[in-house]
Amino acid sequence: MTKKKKKQQRKSTKEYEQSSNAKQKEIVQQAYYASQKLANKRLQKTSKLLDGNDCDPIRLKRRINATLASLDELYSKIADICVDVPDYFSITEEWAQLNAMGTQGYDCEEEQTTASLGAAIWILDQLREQGRIHDAIRLMPKDNGPLDEIYIPPVWDPCHSDEVHLGMLYIIQKRNEDCIGAKTVKQKTGDTEVLNRFFMDRLTAEGKQKQDVPSRNRWEKILAMIPQEQIDEAVSYYEEVYWDWIRRFFTCRNIYLQQELQLQQERKEYFEALEQKASAIMKQHEEMKKNPPKLEDFSFPYSSVQSSLSIPQNTPMAELLRLKTNMDIDDAAFEERENALYASIDDLPGMLRYAHSVEFWKMIETSGEAIREVWKDFYIAQPYAYLFAHLYLLDSGSDLPWLYFPGVCLFSKAASELPWAHCNYDDECDNIWNHWDEETGDIVHGPLERTLPKRVKIPELENWYRMDYVDKSMDEQFAFSHYNLSQIVFEITGGIMPRNPERYFSALSDLDQFGINGKKTVHPLIYVMSLLGESRRQSRDWRLEIDDSLTDRDSEEPGKYGETESPDELKQKIAELRSQLDHAKKIAYESGREVREEKKRREKLEEKLAMEQQELADLRELIFQQQEQNYQQETVASSISFPYKTTLRTVVFGGHDSWAREIKPKLPGVRFIDREMIPNAELIRRADVVWIQTNAISHAFFYKIIDEVRKYNVPLRYFSFASASRCAEQLAQYDEKNCT
Repeated sequence: MTKKKKKQQRKSTKEYEQSSNAKQKEIVQQAYYASQKLANKRLQKTSKLLDGNDCDPIRLKRRINATLASLDELYSKIADICVDVPDYFSITEEWAQLNAMGTQGYDCEEEQTTASLGAAIWILDQLREQGRIHDAIRLMPKDNGPLDEIYIPPVWDPCHSDEVHLGMLYIIQKRNEDCIGAKTVKQKTGDTEVLNRFFMDRLTAEGKQKQDVPSRNRWEKILAMIPQEQIDEAVSYYEEVYWDWIRRFFTCRNIYLQQELQLQQERKEYFEALEQKASAIMKQHEEMKKNPPKLEDFSFPYSSVQSSLSIPQNTPMAELLRLKTNMDIDDAAFEERENALYASIDDLPGMLRYAHSVEFWKMIETSGEAIREVWKDFYIAQPYAYLFAHLYLLDSGSDLPWLYFPGVCLFSKAASELPWAHCNYDDECDNIWNHWDEETGDIVHGPLERTLPKRVKIPELENWYRMDYVDKSMDEQFAFSHYNLSQIVFEITGGIMPRNPERYFSALSDLDQFGINGKKTVHPLIYVMSLLGESRRQSRDWRLEIDDSLTDRDSEEPGKYGETESPDELKQKIAELRSQLDHAKKIAYESGREVREEKKRREKLEEKLAMEQQELADLRELIFQQQEQNYQQETVASSISFPYKTTLRTVVFGGHDSWAREIKPKLPGVRFIDREMIPNAELIRRADVVWIQTNAISHAFFYKIIDEVRKYNVPLRYFSFASASRCAEQLAQYDEKNCT
């Protein structure tokens, strides 16, 4: 074999003997290159715009590889709802064209939505649940300088302060800042990247971001503080939503495919019937040639003059003419139906691309019942977790975020569900708290007078202070008092509710505009708005604020910094001092908080120790009295008269039945627990003091009482006598001494 033939054979084997993988690669590459060519033409080779669509060579290569890698899983996920149909529909071609389609990238979406804040909040929530929030704060910038370049919407979060939000955003957005190759590089055209790449930066696209540098170490430490099972759960949710969305898309695509196949089948059957009819007519025509009809067999619908120029109506040629006319009309009707179907197919990707907008729902409504049924219940229930998982998978090298058709659509959808997505709150224009005076142009504190529409009814809110509630878990005989809603909420949360929920009645008109007018919805919303609105404006100690006069040294101490320093240099030093003071204040606050918490823990331990020492003293006294055989009926002079009404909520365990019968009339306000009754934990928790008569109580009950008493830090005393009278005096003396 000649060298030339061998070369041709190698070329044939390598390039033209295409395996299925090679064909898929060719299809995907052609789709992306065609899209890039179109983008170059439309955008006039403006690299800034190309970067916004992530069509530059580095990111384009990553997107192509991700599309190729996803094909096997795609086929397995949609095998039961959509299949390849030769000459009509190729899943590979469809998938390649969809992901190659020119679209605004993640970082453009980030500039418009600040979706990274959603990921930051998810991280902060997990850190707080794990008790690691202060460890994370130590990794954030020590002063406000680096945070000045971080943008944050005007949100107020009752869980985390703005400074904590900014600090976590800084860690996320600057996670690759110190990496080699992270700096912006010039392109061939001389332009530089104009986008702040918080997601699809060059290092991430090339998989080179995991370097041993401070910015990466900060990020890795933050991730290490979150339990892996929580991260896995968020990733699992991301993948679930991701593939559910893709299955829904291909379900719609299959609906259109079946409509297309049905339409083609109708057209085929229709024209086959026409061909058969035309063949029959031609056969009749051939028969007439052999046996031509007589003139009197023809009928003429026109006048005798015109009829000589007309085709006879009952001839095969006339029938063919009518057939041709009908065929042209029906062919145009088929073409119109096809064009409408193809337009729907072409509109489907664009419709889903704007699944976060009002236009999406408008298009859904005009897409037919079958398509509406597919998308009517689709939303992302956990947008914060989804956005974190997107960031985590991207940083971990997953292919899913690089599939731009589902990726960007769902990213936009999740971002659109965040509270700040469609709203831009302005504190100064909040008509509930203050408003603009149109005449003076000044801000007036106080609500704007608004007239509610007649259809809007003022709700009758619950009375938070009426004592209408009793703890049903308590024994009826031991129900010490009733409770109101504010007390119940405080007992559960430790917080007190705002006192003026009626402030937000003027917002009922706004709620009504959204169709929110039912009692079950309006009531909780009024309370939620009241709680958030009041908390956002919480009064604080003015001494915690920075006093500018303390740092304005240039006016108070002239010459302090030397006569050679310029005003700009002095201002810079003042700014630095303020920043240092701000940082010191934060450290002092955190240190003070830790000291206060440690003091509380110490006080609790001291209180517990004192109680245990008292308990030990009681036990020693009891043992002494028993050793001295001091169980006797004695009467001692006392100022206490019986029956005695105790001030403290008192519970008594133990004692013989005869002892209980004798002591109960002396102490009518005391709760005596029958020996056969299991100790009630709630009963002990609500008591001011628990007494035990040890001469008639089982060991099991005794230790259970001790456990509950120590659990709730309730004082515990022991009766030192067998005599009911002496025990009544001992209890009354303790109550009289400790009631104040």
